[in-house]
Amino acid sequence: MSSATDAPAGVAALAIDGLADVVLAALSTVRDPELDEPITTLGFVASCTVSADGQAQVRLRLPTYFCAPNFAFLMVADAYDAVTAVPGVAGVEVALDDHFASDAINAGVAARASSSTPAETPCRWSIRLPASSIPMASFPNPTGPHWPGW
Repeated sequence: MSSATDAPAGVAALAIDGLADVVLAALSTVRDPELDEPITTLGFVASCTVSADGQAQVRLRLPTYFCAPNFAFLMVADAYDAVTAVPGVAGVEVALDDHFASDAINAGVAARASSSTPAETPCRWSIRLPASSIPMASFPNPTGPHWPGW
C-alpha cells in the first residue's frame, strides 16, 4: 500500500495511497516569513512520512542553528496547521531539529496542538528564552548592552 513519492530534492517521503504527496503539497503553502519562499523550495523539510493509519510526521531543519526563533516558531506552527488541515491525516507531529531553540519551539507547538484545533484558537504563544541561550556576540549592538524589548 505504500510507495515512494516524487518529493522535493532532499526530502525523504513515504506515501500511503498518495497522502504524503498531499501533505507535501500542504507544506508547500508554508512560507519562510523572512524570505517569502515555500519551506519545501528552500529545503527546510528534512522528512515527511505518513503511516498506514494516517499519522503524519514532519521534520524541519533550517539552514543555520541560529535562525531567528520567532520565524522558526512561525514555520513550525504553520506547518502543523497545514498538515492538520489535510483530509485523511489522523494525527500530526511536526518537529524542528538542530536549532538552538528546538526544545522550546517544539514544546510550544505541541502544547498548542494538544489544547485545541488550529481553526478554534489562533496562535498566541510566545517563547521566552533565558538570556544565556542567546550568544550576544552574534548580534550587532548599536544601542548599547540593553536593546529595547530584550
